[in-house]
Amino acid sequence: MKILKGEVIKKIDNRGFGFLKSEEMEDEIFFHFSELKDTDFESLKIGQIVEFEIKDDPRGPQAAEIKLA
Repeated sequence: MKILKGEVIKKIDNRGFGFLKSEEMEDEIFFHFSELKDTDFESLKIGQIVEFEIKDDPRGPQAAEIKLA
């Protein structure tokens, strides 16, 4: 899979998910805290740069294998 780079733009703390923005994709990309590989959701900050893969989901593309860049 292709590794993309993006920025954390939203976090919904009480729900455990958020959204990323990448120059390589037009739309915001959903992520769930369970896909964070080298940090935890509480430590992840808006504006941080991450690397991730895209996985297909019935509800649309989602970020997977998320690591700090």
